[in-house]
Amino acid sequence: MQRRIALKRLTASDLTLFEWQFRNRNAGNQKSINLNAAVFIDELFPSLPDAASELNDRLPLDLNIYGPGHAGLHNLQRKILKGPAYKNWRLDGEYINSPETDPERYNILEPDDLAIFEFRGRIVPSSATLILISQNVDVDRPVYRALLPILGRRSMATISVDQLQLISNALEDREHPFHELTLDAELEDAALGGVKGVVALRRRPGRKVSRDELKHARELAEQVGRSGEESIFRHLDRQKRDGVITDFSWEAEANAVAAYDFLVILNTNVSVAVDVKATNGQFDRSLHVSVAELTEMTQQRRYDLYRVFELTDASAKLRIAENVGDFASEILQTIGRLRPGVQVDSISIAPGILAFGPAVTLSDPPGEESESVG
Repeated sequence: MQRRIALKRLTASDLTLFEWQFRNRNAGNQKSINLNAAVFIDELFPSLPDAASELNDRLPLDLNIYGPGHAGLHNLQRKILKGPAYKNWRLDGEYINSPETDPERYNILEPDDLAIFEFRGRIVPSSATLILISQNVDVDRPVYRALLPILGRRSMATISVDQLQLISNALEDREHPFHELTLDAELEDAALGGVKGVVALRRRPGRKVSRDELKHARELAEQVGRSGEESIFRHLDRQKRDGVITDFSWEAEANAVAAYDFLVILNTNVSVAVDVKATNGQFDRSLHVSVAELTEMTQQRRYDLYRVFELTDASAKLRIAENVGDFASEILQTIGRLRPGVQVDSISIAPGILAFGPAVTLSDPPGEESESVG
């Protein structure tokens, strides 16, 4: 699942979305933030215009605002819309007032301040996080200086997770809301039951995870898992048509509690159980493996782990750890020494301890259509 993140330089007319700015800055009557079509549509949501036409080009949006400075979450309901005369789409809905607990929060914003948007939604945006970075707030200046070279002369541009992570790693201020953009690894791990993710989130100063946020992370992890399986279905389908393998079946599609996702028949007539572990992040995120899967790995049939990573709507990467039965046996022997009545349900594995092969890119060649998925 592709993360849709954009960096925007705010203009005086963009600032009119904030009521104080509209009342005190002679910048016209726009009352909205422009979302440049070349970025918002062409790069982030290319299918949006057709889908939005059914909604009269008015899309409700759950908006979470952080900043400027250390200012915390301000949740609002707004809209993204496109009027008949608009060149670009706009974040609109009504003025944004500073919260009662921080009545001058948005007054400090000026033209050329920066906004980072992360939109969520596959075809149309349904929610967004907006982080405001002010050149006049001391704690924002290191982030502002780091973001400027990425934007260059452009008014709006996409920004990658890797670029965000580099800035986050270098930022000494661990309380800055910019780090909200790099929490996906911790949230993914916590959503999948990992201790590492929970501990990392607890160590974030003042950071609490809401039930809705954790629920969203779990839903996203499930979607990523499904998309990872679909990408492997297409990969195996191509291999079958090209004669690389004899046949395969999608076991998890027929049986949701199967201990592996695919059964692959090699040209040597050997059957291989394949379990897909997918993430939209980097390869080295933890693998979550159930004890049922570990047990299946120790059976006579060969069992391979397929690590799908950097998963987007258009492509992904794949590395394979073959025949992991001996590794599983070692883990199960350790678990078996626990006292009676203690049951381990799953474990987390650092991918680097397994013998994964080289990475290959998974993508659908232009114009190619695989057999129906699902």
